Amino acid sequence: MRELHPSEKSLPNYVRIGFEHATGRVIPASLEAVLRGASLLDASILTVDDALDDSMYRAGRLCLHRQVGVMPAVLHAVVMSTQALDAFTEAMTLAGTPVDCQVRIYQVLNSFVQGAYGGAILELELKKLTDFQPLMLEQYLRMIHAITGLHVKAGVECGQLLGGRQPDPVVSQAAEALGVIRQVLDDFDDYFDEHHEPFGDLKAGLNRFPELLFKRMGGSREQVLRALEAGRPQEARALVLNEQVRREMYEFCMEETSRIRVEGVPPALISLVGDIGAILSRRG
Repeated sequence: MRELHPSEKSLPNYVRIGFEHATGRVIPASLEAVLRGASLLDASILTVDDALDDSMYRAGRLCLHRQVGVMPAVLHAVVMSTQALDAFTEAMTLAGTPVDCQVRIYQVLNSFVQGAYGGAILELELKKLTDFQPLMLEQYLRMIHAITGLHVKAGVECGQLLGGRQPDPVVSQAAEALGVIRQVLDDFDDYFDEHHEPFGDLKAGLNRFPELLFKRMGGSREQVLRALEAGRPQEARALVLNEQVRREMYEFCMEETSRIRVEGVPPALISLVGDIGAILSRRG
C-alpha cells in the first residue's frame, strides 16, 4: 500500500475513532487490519489531486504522475478506489454491520468522494486567478469544507455506522470543523522546511489561505518568489506569514472551534488538531 500521508490523517484512523465512540470498545485488531485497505481511497484522491496540481513530491517521494504519466496515474487511482470499497465491504462483514448501516456507509463514502473531486475543481479554478478577489476566499473555504472537512466527517460517520450506530450529529459537526482547522494548519505548515514540499503551494500558485490573506492586504507574490529564488526562505516566510495574516488565521481557527461541543465528542477526535497557537508563535 502506498502511504501518502501520516496515518493519523488517514480515513481508517477516523473510522477507528468513530467505531470506538459508537461501541465503547477498542476496535479489534482483525477489523483494524482490514480497514487499513480503506486508506487506498485517500491514496486515490491524493494521486489525482497531485496530478491536477502537477505537484513534484508527496511524502518525500516523486508523485506517481511524475513517474508513470498522468493517465496511468489516474487509472491507478481508479483501481485504488475500488480496492478501498472492497476493504469496507470486508470490514462490514467482519463487524456484522446491520444492512441499513451498510447502505448508509456507501452513501457517506459516495458523498465524500463527490465532495473531494468537487473541491478539486474549486482548487483548479482558484489556481487560474492571480489578482486577489473577495470570491477567492469564499471559494477556498468551500474547497476545504468539501475536502478535508468531509474527509474527517465521513470517516467518523462510517466508523459509527460500522459499529451499528447512526452518526451522532454533534460528532459530525465537530469532525467537519476539525477537518477544516487541520487544513488551515497544513497550509500554514507549508511555509516551513519540515513540510513535504516547503513553499510548494505558493510556488504552484494554489492560492491557499496564507497567500490569499497576504494578497488581500496588498502583498506581492512576486516579491516572495524573488526572495525564494535568492535563497532567502526566512524572508519569504516573514513576508507572507506577517503578524496580520497570522492573527487572521488564528482567529479563523478559533471561530471554527466554537462549533465544537466538547461534551459528547471523542477526545481522540479533538486531539487530531495540532497547536493552533503555533500560528502566532512559530517562526522557523
